[in-house]
Amino acid sequence: MIELVRFFFVGGVVVFFSYLTFLILLPIFSVSLSLFTSYVVGIFLGYILNRNWTFRFRQKKSFVKYFLLYLSSYILNLIILNIIIIHSSQDIRVIQLLLILLFSIFNFFALKFIVFKGIDSKL
Repeated sequence: MIELVRFFFVGGVVVFFSYLTFLILLPIFSVSLSLFTSYVVGIFLGYILNRNWTFRFRQKKSFVKYFLLYLSSYILNLIILNIIIIHSSQDIRVIQLLLILLFSIFNFFALKFIVFKGIDSKL
């Protein structure tokens, strides 16, 4: 249970700093570059905090799995969101909030049992 609380706390911290990065860069760079940079900041910050604090995982070879998980989640989120936009008149903001919650839960279990799984993990 404590890992879940830590995971959502880390998520809040990551979202804050990613969004702050986006806002700082937006007046200087393009939307695409600002978004990409904020996404990269979020991936690295999330990895460091989740590995070291949420799951207390000691192996450093988990970054590729972490990156692939979040890349897959992003692509799947984008696909589902676009399908819903095409076939529904639901508010996209509400749908995206629900998808964020869904993927947060999925990512927690994927991190716990796949990315940060191992004998060096203090579960």
